[in-house]
Amino acid sequence: MIKFIPFVLAGLGILWLANCSVTPPLQPLILQGYSKSLKPGDVVQTANGEILTFEFLITHLSKAEIIYVGETHTRLDDHRLQLEILKGLQARHPSLILGLEMVPKEAQPILDQYSQGLISEKVFLERIEWEKIWGYPFDLYRGIFHWARARHLKIIGLNAPIGVVNHIAQKGLAALPPTERSRVASDFHFDYPQHRELIRQQYAHHPQGKIKNFETFYEAQLAWEETMAETLAQTLKGLSREGPVLVLVGRGHIINKLGLPRLVQIRKAHTYKTILSIPPDYPSRSLDPKIADYIWISEK
Repeated sequence: MIKFIPFVLAGLGILWLANCSVTPPLQPLILQGYSKSLKPGDVVQTANGEILTFEFLITHLSKAEIIYVGETHTRLDDHRLQLEILKGLQARHPSLILGLEMVPKEAQPILDQYSQGLISEKVFLERIEWEKIWGYPFDLYRGIFHWARARHLKIIGLNAPIGVVNHIAQKGLAALPPTERSRVASDFHFDYPQHRELIRQQYAHHPQGKIKNFETFYEAQLAWEETMAETLAQTLKGLSREGPVLVLVGRGHIINKLGLPRLVQIRKAHTYKTILSIPPDYPSRSLDPKIADYIWISEK
């Protein structure tokens, strides 16, 4: 069985090509359409180029039913931002729900036991098989998990089983036996050319392994996103209490709102916001305002 890697956009702009030994100083980061230079720590509302305080950002985010915070999985600053947003939102909404791409929805009973303090971290990681289902070091996420557990927040796993997604990548969605087909989203949406093109671009740089072709790769990516979207839509429909859902997810699934946000909206009309962190050495110095509702310039 191949190890399917859900895609994360490595970059949104042009990579620097340097042929000299001296690295030239970076030009200032700016938001397209606005001339003001951005510096580490700035939070930008892309709709109008306004620089927000962190407290004002939380006020904005608090008005949405779903808040998506994108991550590059290995970037510590991205996880630091996620934790700070989690703290800020939960202070205003004690019934906040935390949704995680990292954990399959089938692991929900184990997540519930962990968040309620019924099992230890060690037992939790063993039972969900963290290394198998995600693979990135748990150290990157420990602060987020510990903080949510200490407050007994509801944590929901969002994604599809990795083995089923691998099967789709190898043989296609139609080849799934009924027992496996029932473990991913019931509806798939193939009719959005922009999203398809985004995934086609990534396909050229993705390890091929035992992936059959682009079509099975596309179906596997959709299985991942559609299952997360279905889980989130069902969560919204079943909410009997106030409080938003904070979703921690790879940036590639929310950039330009082409993936997960759109697929949830198809299933259940709701309000949402997206936020991405951008490092100060980001290759594209002019940031496209379409990539997210808010951009945070990280420290490094």
